[in-house]
Amino acid sequence: MHRERAETFLRLLAEAELRRAIAQPGDRAVVAGGLSRIMRVAGALTAVQVFGQEVTGPVLDDFELALGMRRIRSPAGYGRGLRSWMGSSAPPRGTPAVPDVAVPIGQAIPVHGEEVSGEVTLLSYAQTASGALLTFVARPGHLHPADPDGPWETVPGPLGRPAVRRRGRVVIPYHQFTVTDDRGTSYQVSCHGNGSWPGERTLRLHPDPPRDLSWLDLSTAPGEPAARIKLTPAGRSGVTVSPVTRSPAEQLLNNMAMRLLATGAIFPQFVLILLTEMALEPLGPLPDTTDGLGDVIAALQASGALPPRSPVPGQLAALCARLNVTGPGITVPPARDLPEPWLGMLTHQQPAPARAASVRDGCAAVAAALPDLDGIRLSILGLTSSAEGTTLHAHGSGPTHRYYGWPERNLAPTIWIHDSRGRWHATRAGRTYEGDVTMRLQVVPPLSPGTAWIEILLAGQSAEVCARLPLRWQ
Repeated sequence: MHRERAETFLRLLAEAELRRAIAQPGDRAVVAGGLSRIMRVAGALTAVQVFGQEVTGPVLDDFELALGMRRIRSPAGYGRGLRSWMGSSAPPRGTPAVPDVAVPIGQAIPVHGEEVSGEVTLLSYAQTASGALLTFVARPGHLHPADPDGPWETVPGPLGRPAVRRRGRVVIPYHQFTVTDDRGTSYQVSCHGNGSWPGERTLRLHPDPPRDLSWLDLSTAPGEPAARIKLTPAGRSGVTVSPVTRSPAEQLLNNMAMRLLATGAIFPQFVLILLTEMALEPLGPLPDTTDGLGDVIAALQASGALPPRSPVPGQLAALCARLNVTGPGITVPPARDLPEPWLGMLTHQQPAPARAASVRDGCAAVAAALPDLDGIRLSILGLTSSAEGTTLHAHGSGPTHRYYGWPERNLAPTIWIHDSRGRWHATRAGRTYEGDVTMRLQVVPPLSPGTAWIEILLAGQSAEVCARLPLRWQ
């Protein structure tokens, strides 16, 4: 790679943004925009290991010093300066030799307590680097049969409207849950993960159980009869691994395209519904989500990280045109053909009201422990669906990785979904997940009711993993 050319490109960009900021003194938007573009380019070059923070850090420090902005915070809120925003760029470490296990369950289990009476649905059981995980769903409407309206709370209305009342959440007494295995060993559970509608929780068993168990007995309260959970691991018969020829820079741009597609598909879903309810005019083009993308591509080309005849820049230019976004600055002509997942999402986009009407509350027992990819392991823990959309619950482990932070610094494998109706879906996260974590990934657009199966396509730098998984809706 041409390290010197890449460093020169980054410094020339910083100088150009500095001149722009000096020419418009006091304009904070110009300064913030310049800082953002520098950080995007620096992040991309560091992600593909053209150079590290020994180059990118001083460039940003010089930019801040020239403008007297030593206390500036990055646009993403990651703290002062590029070093805190970039994080570690260390190469992947080896993964543990013990394989992960994931078991789809789909079993309703009664719950009884002083204030709660109902049931939860166990979606999956998994054994990962974090230990043994049980993923549950509790439907709020099932928890208070004596009070069908459930508990309510008063909250402010949208955009200054009068206050409204909505149903509050009911806390399942997970601390009362106890587990016994087929050898008589008892385990306690603790909350390990992120709650979501409809009351999803991932619980960890203590201590870590053996990996060859046949069943578990789960009791939800002292004195209550235990429910037996059979553990038959999902096989890998529907899993294929294929090599890829794309470079790390092309993988990085593909990750950025997924984020753009997910933003383009989901932004109207919430906003247009709100505007329709308020009888206001819908928005125009998407917000400017691609500012500086052309600089990222040019920097990757200057460094030699991006192959000279790579089709990805032209595909990104065509994608931006199809989504009607502004500001990419890509000089390559738009390509005629797009990759299948991109084209599939564009082809099957529905108006926001139609998508919202097609979604129903529910959950699906689906689980799989996917093969290692680029040192990262991913386990699927279940699906939940509501008017807010479809959520894929998963667990990632391995070297430090990000699902899905700023794509300019993200080389973690992307997760695409292809469903039984022939439609493609992207995934996105409400926040960045790093390292060994349970995750909530939003499926964009949401899955339709009655979807019989999904294919999880895990696209990485070295290979692509495809797993076809049946959906057992509950």
